Amino acid sequence: MRFSKSVSFFGQGRPALGFRVACSACALLLPLLMTQPLFAGAITAWGLDSYGQVSTTPAGSDFNSLVTGGYHNLGIRSDGSIVGWGWDDAGQVSNRPVGAFSSYSLGERHGYALRADGSIAAWGEDGNGQVSGTPSVAGFASVAGGGYNGYALRGDGSIVAWGNNSDNQISSAPTDAGYTRLAAGFFHAYALRPDGSVVGWGRDTLGEVSSIPVETGFTTLVAGHYNGYALRADGSIAAWGDNSYGQLTSAPQGSGFIALAKFLLPGRLGQLLPNLRPQRTRSLQVLQGFRV
Repeated sequence: MRFSKSVSFFGQGRPALGFRVACSACALLLPLLMTQPLFAGAITAWGLDSYGQVSTTPAGSDFNSLVTGGYHNLGIRSDGSIVGWGWDDAGQVSNRPVGAFSSYSLGERHGYALRADGSIAAWGEDGNGQVSGTPSVAGFASVAGGGYNGYALRGDGSIVAWGNNSDNQISSAPTDAGYTRLAAGFFHAYALRPDGSVVGWGRDTLGEVSSIPVETGFTTLVAGHYNGYALRADGSIAAWGDNSYGQLTSAPQGSGFIALAKFLLPGRLGQLLPNLRPQRTRSLQVLQGFRV
């Protein structure tokens, strides 16, 4: 299956639909939020290439999903193995783990991978304990990489946070349980409650936390550099926080969207994106060039 339009998906790198599509802002397909791969395909990339994040994109047609970090990326093959490329000054590419993992998330210059038993593999830059401070126990349901820190969700929905705490993004993490999803921005983070409401903490200079919509019924969420996005049950998008590059006002209107993706870096990486238009492909409505 091949599609000629550029497509952006938002998520934290769970195995996903994969086919020959592309998005920009260092221009990569991001995964649909699905738990089982239905297709595999090749990667097409274009845009900012300061660290080879475009020119060294791996060949092959067996990729199921992609995950983006600061200036580096991971491609997950059908067998669960990881291919990394881009900026590698702290081993965020060359020190990636070997083996099969259930989910992945990248920070600015570090990364996490979740094993089948719920333990976490961590690698890359460790100046704030974002690697060495990673919990060594098993049983986590998901993991999320922030700018210089990490977050993990236990099986009971409680949150563990480690790494940089410059804006209380560690010390202000919720202490109760029952959360269903995590999303990590550069200096802030979000968690989704069972009723679909969003709780946020950390840096709030641009409304990343204080402007969170007071609603229930959200099904998933992601965090950008200084902003956040959430998807309602009808597939419409809520956006809040920094709008210096039109990240909020240019967000697509309407309903029927099925997934969201994140970029940790500010909007300058999205300046090569095409016009913001929803593109229907078969029965799916996806985002064409939606930046965060």
